[in-house]
Amino acid sequence: MRAIIILVSILSCCSAADVVLNEVELGPPEGSGEWVELYNTGNESVMIGGWCVRIMDESWIGEICIPEGVLIEPHGFYVAPGRKEWMHNNSGAVQLIDDAGNIVDESPLRTDTLANDMTWGRYPDGRDTDTAGDWGYMMGTMGAPNTISVKV
Repeated sequence: MRAIIILVSILSCCSAADVVLNEVELGPPEGSGEWVELYNTGNESVMIGGWCVRIMDESWIGEICIPEGVLIEPHGFYVAPGRKEWMHNNSGAVQLIDDAGNIVDESPLRTDTLANDMTWGRYPDGRDTDTAGDWGYMMGTMGAPNTISVKV
């Protein structure tokens, strides 16, 4: 029985590691709020209820708590909405924190002062090499796969 409990703990840990930050809106158009998109890179569903997303800008921290019962399907997305009234410098580093308080993923500091539909995102979805090059400035695709548009 003890071996089964340990195996279940290991498997749930590995599944949680499959969830990453995928896209961040730091400079939304007027009347809109910031948001952070999560992506499940794995082949198993992951329960993320009780997790938090933090946007940190100098001495300011905005925290988004994910409601209990939220599940991300394999290769699925979840959008954590921020508050429209948040006031800061339209920049920030973002952390994804699991329900045990562990940092699951984090982004480098990014800035977006244009108040438009452009976001910072990973391309392809879920790219995580632990370098700043994982992130690019792109047209927002909230809750959908990230794309890179090319002008001809």
